[in-house]
Amino acid sequence: MRMHRLLIACTTALFFVGISVGAGTSSDLHAIRAAGDISLKTQGTARISYHSRTGKLRFVGTDGEHAITVPEPQNTSTSNASKSAEEKAKSFLLDYAQAFGIEDSQDALRVMRTRTSSSGKNVVRLQQIHRGVPVLGGEFYVHQNWKGAVTCAIGKAAPDLDVDVQPSITAQQATEIALELTSKIYSAPRGSLSATDPQLFVYAPVLLGVSAPPMNLLVWQLEVQGVDDPTIREYVLIHATTGKVVLHYSNIHHAKYRKVYSSNHTSTLPGILYRSEGQAPSLITDVNSAYDATGSTYDFYWSRFGRDSIDNSGMQLISSVRYCPSSSECPYLNAFWNGSQMVFGDNMTADDVCAHEMTHGVTERESHLFYYMQPGAINESMSDIFGEFVDLVNGLGNDSSNVRWKIGEDLPASIGVVRDMANPPAYNQPDTTTSPLYYCGSDDNGGVHQNDGIPNKCAYLMTDGGSFNGYTVQALGLEKTARIWYEVNCNYLTSAADFQDLYDALIQASIDLTGTTVYGGGIITRADCQQVKNAADAVGLGTQPQGCPTPEAAFCTSDNRMPIYIFADDLENPSRGIWVRGYAVGGFNWYYPQNTHSYPGWDATYATSGQYNFWGDDVDSKSDSWIAMNQDVYLPPTASAIYMHFRHAYDFDGPNYDGGVVEYSVDGGVTWTDAGSLIEENGYNATLSTSFQNPLGGRQAFSGSSNGYISTRLNLTPLKGSNVRFRFRLGTDTSGASLGWFIDDIMIYTCGYRVETEEQNTFNTAAGWFEFVRVPSSGGLAETDFDSQNAALRIRVSSDPSRYRIAGWMSSQNDWLPFLYVGTNNYVRGKFYVYATGQANPQQLNTIPNFRLRLSNRFAVSSILEVLPHSNATSGDEPVSLEIRPSTDPSKPSLYRVDFAPIPVPQLLQNPLTEGIARGFEIYALDPQDNGYVCLTESVIGVYPKAAISPSGSNEMWLATYAPTASSAGDLDPYKAGATLDRFSMIMSGDGEFPTRDSSTYPNVSAGPGGLIVDTSGFDNAGGSRVGVVQVDFSPDVSVGQHVRIEPNKQYLVRYHVTSTQQSNRNPQMRLRARTIRFAWTQKYEVGGAWAIESLEHSTLAAQALPGIGSKNPDKIGGEAGGWYNLILHSPLNIDIRPDMSGTLCERMPNLCAQPGPGAGGTSLRDLKVAFDVVDTMSPSSLAYLEAGNFRVDRIEVFSFDQIPD
Repeated sequence: MRMHRLLIACTTALFFVGISVGAGTSSDLHAIRAAGDISLKTQGTARISYHSRTGKLRFVGTDGEHAITVPEPQNTSTSNASKSAEEKAKSFLLDYAQAFGIEDSQDALRVMRTRTSSSGKNVVRLQQIHRGVPVLGGEFYVHQNWKGAVTCAIGKAAPDLDVDVQPSITAQQATEIALELTSKIYSAPRGSLSATDPQLFVYAPVLLGVSAPPMNLLVWQLEVQGVDDPTIREYVLIHATTGKVVLHYSNIHHAKYRKVYSSNHTSTLPGILYRSEGQAPSLITDVNSAYDATGSTYDFYWSRFGRDSIDNSGMQLISSVRYCPSSSECPYLNAFWNGSQMVFGDNMTADDVCAHEMTHGVTERESHLFYYMQPGAINESMSDIFGEFVDLVNGLGNDSSNVRWKIGEDLPASIGVVRDMANPPAYNQPDTTTSPLYYCGSDDNGGVHQNDGIPNKCAYLMTDGGSFNGYTVQALGLEKTARIWYEVNCNYLTSAADFQDLYDALIQASIDLTGTTVYGGGIITRADCQQVKNAADAVGLGTQPQGCPTPEAAFCTSDNRMPIYIFADDLENPSRGIWVRGYAVGGFNWYYPQNTHSYPGWDATYATSGQYNFWGDDVDSKSDSWIAMNQDVYLPPTASAIYMHFRHAYDFDGPNYDGGVVEYSVDGGVTWTDAGSLIEENGYNATLSTSFQNPLGGRQAFSGSSNGYISTRLNLTPLKGSNVRFRFRLGTDTSGASLGWFIDDIMIYTCGYRVETEEQNTFNTAAGWFEFVRVPSSGGLAETDFDSQNAALRIRVSSDPSRYRIAGWMSSQNDWLPFLYVGTNNYVRGKFYVYATGQANPQQLNTIPNFRLRLSNRFAVSSILEVLPHSNATSGDEPVSLEIRPSTDPSKPSLYRVDFAPIPVPQLLQNPLTEGIARGFEIYALDPQDNGYVCLTESVIGVYPKAAISPSGSNEMWLATYAPTASSAGDLDPYKAGATLDRFSMIMSGDGEFPTRDSSTYPNVSAGPGGLIVDTSGFDNAGGSRVGVVQVDFSPDVSVGQHVRIEPNKQYLVRYHVTSTQQSNRNPQMRLRARTIRFAWTQKYEVGGAWAIESLEHSTLAAQALPGIGSKNPDKIGGEAGGWYNLILHSPLNIDIRPDMSGTLCERMPNLCAQPGPGAGGTSLRDLKVAFDVVDTMSPSSLAYLEAGNFRVDRIEVFSFDQIPD
């Protein structure tokens, strides 16, 4: 039973009890991979949407011609053709269970209903089930064509549920709690209320769009009604474990067998019957108006959709007019639907109002939309839309053009028009999801009468057309629009549908209805589908509202920066002893760990990280208690700004009786000052009442309900240079108890840049990575395996004086980081945890093989770190290079970082789900003594903003520029004398045998005003047996003391400006290098080459990324044939490389630290050398022309940055 009110906003109270919390993301990898699979099955035609908070799939739609065939379920003999629609629907969802966020079990879904839509589709509605209990709002529709192939799936699920479904609170206890709550809200005697039978559900707030982290609870659902007061319809959820109120709101939706009653200005329903079907008009005008308006609404639904009344089964249309809930509210200027009839105050029987209320009944029996948040706004909009449609065609009331699309134009003058669907802002409603008028609070059931302006505007544009918000919509007319919206309400929207669901549903319904003849003879066409999309895009239905204050205070507010911690406590180690409890009145009401309280069966765990949190109990007696730091935190005076951030959820006896404050002390806890003036986001929200003896009465504080976890940020900059400590203080009054205050993750920090981890691999098996051995192909000189004892991917080589040995591991495509996560504004970081073992003589560390760590776009564009644990150059070099060798302790592997600046070419931008970043590591043993294993225990990949190492950023330090001018184009000729030039070719030989070096033929190199040019056009590769190489190493500075020299914990951006006169798809491999410790630590950036012909995707990526005519590198100036290429080098002076050693960095790397640093005279192995290579590698002679090209380098820049934390 639902009640629907047209005009009057209702107050909502919302409370949460925490049991399990799941984090949401923009999209998760299961969903992304499923989307890729679906895209392949539909030849790229599928439309796919993700849930903005869970990251799971929420919509899959096809164009009908590319429907998705449902595979045979395992272990069944039933043929695909004979499977029922329900079996196919369940099978489809379960095939992508992790992507949709449901459990992979037949018991995870229950069929709610099956029907055939007007477009001939089998439509199955399914309910998500958790351990036998339905999930509130967890529903799906699956549409299938006559062959049983899926054309559409829409809905959402609560993922990762782990809720105990055995209630501690009985249904009777839940009823008593709900009755007491409703009695308090409405000041109604308990005896005047009744309640429906409680039903168990699992409640996941994320499905209703509640502004809180997902908190999954077992609840009793019921509705409390007024026995004699039909305006009371309170929807209530009671936590089935503690009896706390989780959620409640008014379910009154204000707004052809007909019966019209009059209540004669009383609250009696239905009242006295004045007119039944077919009877003569009454002497009461409101009776006749209600009779005519309900009749015309019935006729509208019957003539256009074949719908027989509200329930489609001939339900009587009962209306009561001249209703007054009380003498103080008479006349009653409102109308509502109470679940069984329409109720109208004096003169409130306008035709659009009557149709509005009847449509609430239709919606209740079809989509069953919650009357709360965005589902409630859609619910209201459905009634507005069909109320206006009826008004426009029935000939009743005022139908002049100046009131078209206005709601309530026939209401009494004291009320008048209440909404304008064509111009919602005229009545303070938003017309787009980006409008500042979008309402984000909890009043009006979360803005159901406010935010329905957005779908109202969409319906107006579909019907009448027009230009709006940069979109032009060609009018579909009323009948086509009505048919589409009706279909959406009946067969696409689930009970928790939001604007994104509505967006997808409108477009898909128009596609599915293509070819359908509507009332009056029009036919819905494919061209109409585009107009539906234009209208939905114009109002932003597919865009999450941006104007709402977020419950999450950002750690840092500028330039995508992230926190660098001064103090951080995630509360996961209570034994640290840095927090103490205290009280002034009443007793200790703070608990840490949270379950040290005395309440039996109550788990106060509500942590945003880990398993521990503070819990402050909101008791029903006077109290004043706190939990405080017992040690100071020093705030450095040199920091530009310092912040404090903490996460918390509160449910205090409200709206302002009990509450909490934050205080600080700068004198070791002797005196305390309220920190409210330092809070800059999500601060105090109430002034505490002085009426009931709360010790904190009269102070600003957190009170009422936070609607789940939020976070608060304080600006501590005024306290720089102080020793400071903080406490959280809670005050309660003499009556009323609620859930209290939960606090977690308390941080004090400055703001910098940090890497955000996207995927992490630890290796229980080698699954997800593939092995390779390039050379030699036989003899056991190079091999790979998996070490189960140390959980590591291993590569082994044997010593050999005559052959080089290459073998390694690469992540398979399923373990790529999709380019979707990278985009155009991020760089990528790979972290590789490596150790060495199994050397023939473990004491001879210079036998540890050389190895490479790689991040790569299909090998066409790669960033590669080469580490040579022995340099084999001079005896003085050897001790330094040994200090960068990997750990020999498997329990303490060395951490090596590789950063990658992908080139966002069209191949990546157009295929963000299937293109991505691969990881790899390999041994490339070039020295005879190399032997033993190099092993990988863990690999992490993530992203960080490009702005973190922007040449114009505040973190940047310019070091060198190789070109005399300030423009992008320079002249490297003056530096030719300081450059080392090496040109040669290699004659390839047998199975891994070292090639023969030949200096008689090689690619050309020249220098001049246009830069340094390397050219392979004239190089003869001798039928594929010869590789041409040009290596140019720059050391251009006159003074040795001005050399770029690496420093600890730094990373370096080396930017190369490269152009070419050649077609970009006919250029050799380009290799940019930055190296130190001679060549023992080399970062390479490779583009193109032989790898680029392995597949169409490889060659496309290479051709688009290489400089030259046709280059798609977006980082270029004007129409130049090339652009900037960014190489990122990490300093080897990093303590993470020597975890098997103890002491400071220089105690672990004494030889490298001792080398002359920046500004010091003399040569130094810490000098940074930049280089540029070209390699003509193509072996098939028929393709040799592909590497006949040239590159021009005219500027190189080097910048230094603090290492971005990860």
